[in-house]
Amino acid sequence: MNRSIVRLSILAAAWMILGSAAPTRHNAPAAKQVYYYWYWADSDYFVEYVTTATAMSDFSAWTGHQVNTQPGGGTLVANGYSNNNYPHTFWPAVQLYAH
Repeated sequence: MNRSIVRLSILAAAWMILGSAAPTRHNAPAAKQVYYYWYWADSDYFVEYVTTATAMSDFSAWTGHQVNTQPGGGTLVANGYSNNNYPHTFWPAVQLYAH
């Protein structure tokens, strides 16, 4: 084999080995808080503009029942919309149920 081909092969192998061992930094994007416009389900009256976690806490305090997003065996308490159009032009993005 030619000396230049041998040198090129060694350099390519070293580049592949050392290049793959280089640490890579992958910064995960920061968690984003999504805010919704919350309305009472029975009267469609606007309540607040907060995150789902805050709304669950607030509606739990107001109703005296555990409130979450699981519909099984619960009563619909509030609807969360991504926009504040009234009358609502979209279905609710999140619904909260009291158990």
